Amino acid sequence: MKILITIIIFLSGLVVRSQYPSVENFTSFDGVDEWSSHGGNTGSHAGYLCVNTSGVYSNDSTYIFESPDLDFSDCGLDINYEFYILLDVRNNKDIIYVENYDGAWNTLHAYTGSGAGTISGEISNLTTKFRFRFVTGSTGSTNNKYIHIDYIQFDCSNILPVSLIAFECETKQNSILLEWVTATEFDSEHFIVQRSHDGTNWFNIGNIYASGYSDMLKEYSFLDTHPIKGDNYYRLVEVSGSGTMEFLGVVNCIYDIDPEIFYIEIGTGRILDKPYKPGVYIRKTVTDYGVNYEKILHY
Repeated sequence: MKILITIIIFLSGLVVRSQYPSVENFTSFDGVDEWSSHGGNTGSHAGYLCVNTSGVYSNDSTYIFESPDLDFSDCGLDINYEFYILLDVRNNKDIIYVENYDGAWNTLHAYTGSGAGTISGEISNLTTKFRFRFVTGSTGSTNNKYIHIDYIQFDCSNILPVSLIAFECETKQNSILLEWVTATEFDSEHFIVQRSHDGTNWFNIGNIYASGYSDMLKEYSFLDTHPIKGDNYYRLVEVSGSGTMEFLGVVNCIYDIDPEIFYIEIGTGRILDKPYKPGVYIRKTVTDYGVNYEKILHY
């Protein structure tokens, strides 16, 4: 069974590959490749992402501003972000959460009360969404309460050297073959092959030297000679000359061989389900991945 993942390059409106820093000033919403505002008293106000309450927003409600799809696959492990926030909401009742999505939503910051300032931090290059989630309380006046986000900036200062176009695995007899192809490489040192039985806990099982510098297709392979029964998740990690790491992709091959076993009686050539008397036999093992013959002595 062969599983193929082709890496598709996305050009999103917020983050354009290899053009950093990328700044969003919130001049409009809800268009193609723009931030979306999901209901409520939200929208663009004087160049801000804003929830301008003025007694209008509701208690016990949630208002979300969410980015378009983000693509940081060319970047190092960590992406720098920065935004400016100005808020005056009901203290400990209304809370704005700053969150990123990298397979699950993660809370980066949470604010309540009043204040203003420039906020910065780091997110992983697996991040595909970023949002501001405003959750309101149940009591108290909302008159003249507001949240403004002036801008948000993502900065990928370390562009990683490898452009991966294919990563596949194929189950063979007693092994699993991994193959991958790069389109370009710049200062690539080596690849680390990792394996997991559950897609969560990873272990290094091999290293393959990279090409260093190349603008041509390069093909690589690695043979796992000790796969585990069932799911075998493989993750490919690229390491640059400076030691920067990038997770390139994950594939899964299921190793589940239930062989048919026959015995060939030497001298007569008879094929038996099992030896019926002491002697020398040829044991024939048949799987979907090939046939194996082995001489055995049956007592």
